[in-house]
Amino acid sequence: MPYLIDSDVLIDIPRGKQAARAYVDALPEGWAISQVSALELIVGARDKRDLAMIDAFLSAYVIVPLRDSRAATPWQRAATGRLSRK
Repeated sequence: MPYLIDSDVLIDIPRGKQAARAYVDALPEGWAISQVSALELIVGARDKRDLAMIDAFLSAYVIVPLRDSRAATPWQRAATGRLSRK
């Protein structure tokens, strides 16, 4: 059965938290990231450097899209970096 990893765990992996990495590494193959969790990570980026690190991280995994077409526009904007940054 595939697993979807929540942003609560995902947020710690690119930041180097070993417990989060160990948890994910212990899961069987076939896990993925939901589009919502990916969007949460992107929106939570602190700056362009953080966004680049998150983008590289997300590109290594399967992103499960939402079925609802209303999510397409925010996802496309976030994925292309067009959301405003502080």
